[in-house]
Amino acid sequence: MCDAAVDVGYLLLPALCARNAGVNLKLDEMRARSRYAAAVKAGMEAACGARNAARRQRPLGAGALVTVLSLGMALGCTCDPRSSPQEQQKTLPPLVDLGAPAEIRAEIYPALGATTPRPVLLVFSQSGELCALARQRQPRDVHVLCTQVDAATPAAPESEDRMKKALAFLKDKYPRHVAGSPALLFCDERQSLLCFQLMLREPAVFAHAYLPGLAPQQLTATTLYALFSGGAKTVILSTPLAKDQAPLLAMAERGGLALEVAGQTSRAPQVALDTLRQHDQRLSAGPPR
Repeated sequence: MCDAAVDVGYLLLPALCARNAGVNLKLDEMRARSRYAAAVKAGMEAACGARNAARRQRPLGAGALVTVLSLGMALGCTCDPRSSPQEQQKTLPPLVDLGAPAEIRAEIYPALGATTPRPVLLVFSQSGELCALARQRQPRDVHVLCTQVDAATPAAPESEDRMKKALAFLKDKYPRHVAGSPALLFCDERQSLLCFQLMLREPAVFAHAYLPGLAPQQLTATTLYALFSGGAKTVILSTPLAKDQAPLLAMAERGGLALEVAGQTSRAPQVALDTLRQHDQRLSAGPPR
């Protein structure tokens, strides 16, 4: 099915690239667009092949090496399997903090007072600033999970292990108050590459992300197609794409993937949080009552 999508997309690309179909294009313009279409097709094929190979070979995790798939499994579905659909629609009792064991080695901040299932915001950072900001600006909107990574140690797999345990605890203690995927990623510059890898591996689970350390050059036809074809919806960068990447921006828009820019000022994280709210339907309606 993936191959069929590639073939259909390739056939449609020349028409999509020509914004004014009724205008006679010059020969060199048509040749340039044909080359671009061929390049995007190659990217689509590469993305499909990489995703299929990863799904066939991906382990379920062993010891401290926790894969991205296990993070998605820890987040789980959007419902509590012990409750009926009618019960899930009812207003829940206000959430009360039950505390978390110290051995998890992650900061867990449930959405206190929430009366409906709330999404999860995963904060990967080497300082506590992003975590504090997320808690301050969205106290009842989301469950905030933070892992602080020591600058002297690799971010993965230890941080993934901590986050997986935190997610499992959250789902176990507050099963009816935790919404399932997609989760939101809120990362600092150093952890942006890790978060980008999470999105590429499980686009439907990690559909919205703030990646200030991701260079626009790392967004290619292959990675963009892998993201939007897998269900990713929002990528927030610190700088806009270059002019020569305009075709990639158009490609992302057609695939339903929003590429936003938060800027490089001190207010960028706040702008990113507001942008995440706008693009996630569960948050765009405003804080829960």
